[in-house]
Amino acid sequence: MNRLRQLLRRALALPLVAALAFFALTVPGAAASQAATPRTVTSVCANQAFPTGYIVTAVSNTGSCQGSLLYTVALPSNGAKACTVGIAFPAGWVVIAGTTTGQPQCDGIYETQTINQPYNGILACLGSSLPNPYVITAISGGTYAPCSGQSMTLNQETPGIVACANTSIWNNYVVTAVSGGTACAGYGQETLNPVHSGIVACGQGVGPAGYVVTEVWSSYPGCGLTEGLQYTTPYNGIVACSNSTLPAGWSVTSYRTDSSCAPFEGETLQN
Repeated sequence: MNRLRQLLRRALALPLVAALAFFALTVPGAAASQAATPRTVTSVCANQAFPTGYIVTAVSNTGSCQGSLLYTVALPSNGAKACTVGIAFPAGWVVIAGTTTGQPQCDGIYETQTINQPYNGILACLGSSLPNPYVITAISGGTYAPCSGQSMTLNQETPGIVACANTSIWNNYVVTAVSGGTACAGYGQETLNPVHSGIVACGQGVGPAGYVVTEVWSSYPGCGLTEGLQYTTPYNGIVACSNSTLPAGWSVTSYRTDSSCAPFEGETLQN
């Protein structure tokens, strides 16, 4: 009798196991919860492909990499110290401090740089990468101790912001005025504004994408020694100045003398 009961229990258990397996395969998320999470990389040999998005936090010569150095790696975080082994930091981080001598955790060979995500008013080391949409609004005139060099103040690009002339300009902003001053340690200053059809910008740097020049001034109020350029959204038949960079899909159908474009020619555009 006991033997019969055991056989019955086993027979009843088999459909239950099959049902649970079917449930795991058919219910969304049930199987996924059992899936292994992606492996976190903690080290890599210098002669191997470097994992995207990581920084080097330590360097050692353990002999485990067949003559190459061993890098200890981690995902970036605010205040992390990275060994300067020549690998670019992930986008969106700036350097806020650095050493000038090799550090023990970097095998005594490489210096370190401290990184942080930017925020309005942050002091970063001059020469650090500049992430969109931040611009340089001031540069220290002397040495900023954490950087062992000059620092730069970063702020997000907004209409009317006054930035240093050596800054990157993002998001189709243009320079609408230039000035001197001491805030940028001799680089000069620029007032930045978002482009729109009809805006007059100071003629320096690359023109805004998707616009053409429709009038040129040899001098323009607020632009100092640079020319003034009026930017306009193109339309079929528009007469643009030949110093325009044509947007994709537009071509010149004819040329003409146009006093608005002097000393450049006028050109009729068609899409």
